[in-house]
Amino acid sequence: MSLAENILFTGVGVVIFVALLIIWIVFRKKTKLALSLSGILLILYLGYYIYLMQTTTNQQGMQEKQNVSSIQQEHMIIGR
Repeated sequence: MSLAENILFTGVGVVIFVALLIIWIVFRKKTKLALSLSGILLILYLGYYIYLMQTTTNQQGMQEKQNVSSIQQEHMIIGR
């Protein structure tokens, strides 16, 4: 991961942590609701993280295929 992505996820993580604190303070008496909202928020954060990693991996794979095909065309290398 690049530095920009690390900073982004750290910032989003801090915001989510603050949101979780606010949820637990507001819903002190209703623990089931607070637990449900916290779980949903954490699942969404993890889903976003996994989705972004998968998208980044796919983009890198596409770039690699384009680089290989351009090198093959430039040097007339026959692929296997």
